[in-house]
Amino acid sequence: ALRRLKGLPAQEHRDRETLPDEDA
Repeated sequence: ALRRLKGLPAQEHRDRETLPDEDA
């Protein structure tokens, strides 16, 4: 999921990182 996180705001990054990796 880190790949798609690159295009998201830092605020979104923190929120997404708490979720399971979608790329897994």
